[in-house]
Amino acid sequence: MPHVWNFTMPVRELIGGDEFGIFYFAWVITGLIVVALLLLFFSRFLIWPPSITRNRFLIAGALFVGGSCFVDIAGGYYAENWGTSNWNYSLLATLEEGMEMGGIITFIWALLHYARDSFGDVRVRF
Repeated sequence: MPHVWNFTMPVRELIGGDEFGIFYFAWVITGLIVVALLLLFFSRFLIWPPSITRNRFLIAGALFVGGSCFVDIAGGYYAENWGTSNWNYSLLATLEEGMEMGGIITFIWALLHYARDSFGDVRVRF
């Protein structure tokens, strides 16, 4: 495991034990809690836009969180049982990163559509 500080080791110490299963990358527990709190905090932000924009924002968030947390849960289970130096784990990691990027791209796309629909012409000068 790399020597990068993250929430995996502290959360593993709280959980205890030697086998972590789907929580091999234990940071996802903290990540899901933070996502739930942010969703509550920004719930008013999701009320004001038109339903099509709201749905686009939710799809973007689902793609990002689905990749970063839920695919990482599957990757953690795989990593604990079969290791990380193989094609299958590489495919899971690629899927995770791809979903995160897809979520960000979808969110930018939704914001641009909202700006176009709300403000008409948007011009950028350099």
